[in-house]
Amino acid sequence: MFEVWQGLGDSASQEVKRIILERLRGTHSAWTNWYLENERYDDAQKEISKAIGFGSGPKAVMKWALARTAPWLARELSSKSLFYL
Repeated sequence: MFEVWQGLGDSASQEVKRIILERLRGTHSAWTNWYLENERYDDAQKEISKAIGFGSGPKAVMKWALARTAPWLARELSSKSLFYL
């Protein structure tokens, strides 16, 4: 639904657009964690890439790098709930 709302274009305020992007980033980050916890590393890499497409910060970049280079470590971090954007 958030992806549909993202297409609202100029009819949405900046605050609404910011919230939509934040929610999309969070949703894809949560899916990344789920995939990592279930050792579905290819899917995790796709989801974190989607999350970063909606904006990134230091945590997102670190999660992306770990999902690509050391998914087992990203899995350990995500299972401790330290890795949400």
